[in-house]
Amino acid sequence: MRTMTRCTTTLFFWSCIFWSGITGCVATDTRFVDNWPSIPLPSNRDNTAAYAQAVGLRRSYVACLMAADDVPKARIDCASQEARYQRMRKQQALTRLLSSHVGIEGKQIRAEERRWITFRDDFCASDDDAETDVCLVEQTADRATQLEGRIELAHVDTPAHEFSAN
Repeated sequence: MRTMTRCTTTLFFWSCIFWSGITGCVATDTRFVDNWPSIPLPSNRDNTAAYAQAVGLRRSYVACLMAADDVPKARIDCASQEARYQRMRKQQALTRLLSSHVGIEGKQIRAEERRWITFRDDFCASDDDAETDVCLVEQTADRATQLEGRIELAHVDTPAHEFSAN
């Protein structure tokens, strides 16, 4: 019989699996567990540049959106260009993160990614195609930034001797 037990401490989320007498426990930093969007959305146009910089949107994308104003076709064109870049950025970060987490941690990250996709799709659902496309780009950039932060945090938390070229 397989069961999963979870308990939360200050910063870490412990997952333990008890299966056929084999026990495995993993600590996951709770700052990243289903925290989406990880960077609050701008409340007005004046905060757009700061938000774009925080989530890693390119300046060319922000300029394109500003020039497009509220013309749906133009906004969709802007989003399609940036979407390719942000998907690649997120996938590279996810691949790097998964390469450093094997076993239970890797499975947890993959399950988290599936939950994020569900969140993103629900969060960005709209009758307005332009708004949906812009939202998808922004949420993908936010997720890429979050994953990149986890990679950096893992390197900070890793002892220096693990980076030596021995």
